[in-house]
Amino acid sequence: MFDEIIAVLRAFVGISIWQTLNTLKLIKKLYWMTYTQVWDVNLHIANQFAPELNPKSVIPAGKPGANGDWSRYTFLPPTETDSRSPCPALNALSNIGILPRNGRNIKFTEFAKVLSTTYNLSPSLCMSILMSIAGLFQRDYFTDSIDLELFNTHNVIEHDASLIRHDAIIQADQGRPAIDLINQLLKSATGAAIVGKQRVRILTPADIAAFLRQRRADCKAHNPQYTLKFLHKFFSANNSAIMYDTFGGRVDDLRTFLIEERFPQGWQPRVTKRYGYTLLSLNFRSLQIALWTEPPPFVVPPRRPVSNGLYSS
Repeated sequence: MFDEIIAVLRAFVGISIWQTLNTLKLIKKLYWMTYTQVWDVNLHIANQFAPELNPKSVIPAGKPGANGDWSRYTFLPPTETDSRSPCPALNALSNIGILPRNGRNIKFTEFAKVLSTTYNLSPSLCMSILMSIAGLFQRDYFTDSIDLELFNTHNVIEHDASLIRHDAIIQADQGRPAIDLINQLLKSATGAAIVGKQRVRILTPADIAAFLRQRRADCKAHNPQYTLKFLHKFFSANNSAIMYDTFGGRVDDLRTFLIEERFPQGWQPRVTKRYGYTLLSLNFRSLQIALWTEPPPFVVPPRRPVSNGLYSS
């Protein structure tokens, strides 16, 4: 009888410790979520008053790609043993050696610093997104690492009806670009802008939304295992928004970036806000694309060039 009582007490203590640890983890998560949100709001407000960066020197001096010079970083396509993700923004960094070329054992905190510097994303945005991703994979943002291929796990972040990858049931290796989809996407561009004396084609938010809407219809019709949860629609809109704003929709730059997964010589982030592209800015653009992606008559986007503020159309 005494032994049974001891066993029950030990079990109770074990459960209590487990519950306490879970509570502490939840408190820590809520703290950092609140911290990044408040930080982001402050940066967003500061961006409204601070002078913008010179479009030709958005990336800080001494950092990879400063002044648009990518020639110092040799592009090497991934080998069969290298780890790659469905995200060209991550793959490009490994392809030129800013992140480990094998795409393995990359700390989340290192990701945040490199993404912020290279794409002029606010540190609050990078921390918020990567903390969420770490949580999805049951990892700790501050201490853990990740291989790029883990992003290929179906229906965690990678999802059906994505913009530039075929569904996993068709394209098993989500780390490789789907060239045909990328060409179709860029061909659908309806916008135009004058850069210097040159007229360039612009892929507008409305174009992206229309292409996503068609992708969802096609995938639903041809993929018997098709799924697309609200969370993945959210990821889809976020990815599209970051792609549009960091590249200004320029088809010439996007072609190199999406197909070869490298940076064109001379490229700089098109976001020139002094404190970077904030989570609030991302949410506004994501909402726009998400609403326009829904089938009419819910929201009908304008079929005309949409200026991103950097180019005159």
